[in-house]
Order: sequence, then C-alpha cells, then structure tokens
Amino acid sequence: MVPTLHNGDRILVLRSHKRSYSRGTIVVALEPTGARPLARQVDPRQSHGSTADLIIVKRIAAVPGDRTCLFSGRAFRPPPHEMVPASHYLVIGDGVESHDSRDWGYLSSDRILGRMLCLLPWIGR
Repeated sequence: MVPTLHNGDRILVLRSHKRSYSRGTIVVALEPTGARPLARQVDPRQSHGSTADLIIVKRIAAVPGDRTCLFSGRAFRPPPHEMVPASHYLVIGDGVESHDSRDWGYLSSDRILGRMLCLLPWIGR
C-alpha cells in the first residue's frame, strides 16, 4: 500500500463482517486461499491463526455489480464487461508491485475483516 501505508504502520480498523463497502475504501482482509506465490515467505507475526491466512491491506477498486473491463490485470483476465459477482470485490494495492486482485481475482466478502478508520501515530519514534 506504499505510498499510503508503509511497512510497520499501525492502523485502526473497524471490524465488520457481511457489510457492503464502497470504492476507495481501504480494507483489512485474509488473503484468498492459494493466492500466495510459492516463493513468498510468511511472517508468523502477520498470520491470523495459521500460516494459511495472511492478513492483507488493500483498497477496493470495484464493488458487486461493477463492470470489470477496466480491471484486467497481470493474471486475472475476466471476460469483457463481466460484472463483479455479489458478495465479491476487486481489491488493489496502491504500490506498483502489489499482489492483489490483478493476480488472484475477486475477493469474497467473507474474507474481509474490516475497514481502515485511520493511521495511528507512532509514539516515541
């Protein structure tokens, strides 16, 4: 999420399940199963329960009902003018090399843990 967020930043998250989110909202979610490249290492401090569930922070780029023609990515190639399915989102990181929906497709809403409220200041730094 660089330049918006940097490694080590602390954020305040409003935990919510089964809610609808709008485009541009920054969400905290569990990475989709099977989305992680084999070469990528998992930091156990970032895992949620197990190394299979890596916590990610991404920005919502498309909501259910949006057309996907503008959101084709490196590996994810939806058919032209396909609509984002109900209870799914396209999420994209702000960084150029972000691993996101352009690589693994739609993010199910049940993987979203909550939305970012604000960036917390570092005390004593």
